Amino acid sequence: MLFVQTRLDLSHDVLLPLIRGRVDSALQMQLLPALGLQPIVQIRPAAVHMWFDDCSRTAPGGASRTLDILKQIFNYSIECGHIASNPARLLWRNPRL
Repeated sequence: MLFVQTRLDLSHDVLLPLIRGRVDSALQMQLLPALGLQPIVQIRPAAVHMWFDDCSRTAPGGASRTLDILKQIFNYSIECGHIASNPARLLWRNPRL
């Protein structure tokens, strides 16, 4: 996910401070530790599903918000031609209780 860090460096100034904080936190606390060692082209749906299931057990709302960010990252990667499809496309947010 090195592509992700490069993109954030370029767009960091245009994000509202609150959103920037949420994105930074999601990346640093959840996404990069779980998926960040793999190039984005090698991230498979099974790895994304495992990450989401693990996060959903303890913090379903946070997992859903972070899933939204991850889907945006993958969609932007598709637009840039880095990947062909979104590995998170079949995942849905956790239901609100």
